[in-house]
Amino acid sequence: MAKTNFLKIIADNRPGTIAAISRLLARKKINIEDMNAVGFGEKGLIILLTSDSAKAVEVLQENGYSV
Repeated sequence: MAKTNFLKIIADNRPGTIAAISRLLARKKINIEDMNAVGFGEKGLIILLTSDSAKAVEVLQENGYSV
């Protein structure tokens, strides 16, 4: 059985944040298989299950996201 790695991302709670993350992953052919998000004040927590978690972490960190 494959190990499931959920990515936990702390990001700004503003319009377009999830869209920006989605675009970054899509450009690298990484599929978002499941997602949950919650805002708390000016920050938000986004939890993703992707088709390639190691590659997703690399892409997101290269673009300034805390994963």
